[in-house]
Amino acid sequence: RALVLLLLLAATSAAAALEPFNRQVRVLLDVTSSLTVGATGPHSGSVDGVPRFSTAAALDWPVTAAEGQLYVDGVRVGTRLLLEADGSFLRVNGNRYRGAVRLVAEGDLVQVVNVLDMESYLRGVVPREVSPSWPHEALQAQACAARAYAVRGRQSSKDWDVYCDVRDQVYSGAAVEHPRTNAAVRDTAGVCPMYGGKPILAAY
Repeated sequence: RALVLLLLLAATSAAAALEPFNRQVRVLLDVTSSLTVGATGPHSGSVDGVPRFSTAAALDWPVTAAEGQLYVDGVRVGTRLLLEADGSFLRVNGNRYRGAVRLVAEGDLVQVVNVLDMESYLRGVVPREVSPSWPHEALQAQACAARAYAVRGRQSSKDWDVYCDVRDQVYSGAAVEHPRTNAAVRDTAGVCPMYGGKPILAAY
């Protein structure tokens, strides 16, 4: 879903406010029967909440699910697998992501969720919603609007907050990050436009 470009940094009404936010975002990447997951470098893994391994190696594994259990490289491991990067990127089907990737068996399918901090999430959103060639002020406004949308999307009753596609905001991970949109996210870090004590909805 595209977001309207508001001059949020130039003017806000007396009833609106800019509040600091830096929360985790849980992005639903896919629900699939099989995938390849791994990391570009150092990372660790937990199964059903129990730490299982830590390695400096860049690795990839095929993952499937059957009857509510995850299978990694054909070996049953449990119902939930959490991979966390340590200064590297995680990979899902070759695409790079920051933060952590959580896999949950749902019957014969695998729910794939990227868990990361708000500012890292926005680095993968803003260049997909607008062109990085736009003026810096417009990119800053988009970063603020996207941050507000993500805060509104938090769903404590679910295992994830937002879709990675046009059902919410298009998010493509680390591969699409651009220096100009990264700068806009950095320059507005934590700024969430509010009205009446709630994040605004700046969609069009």
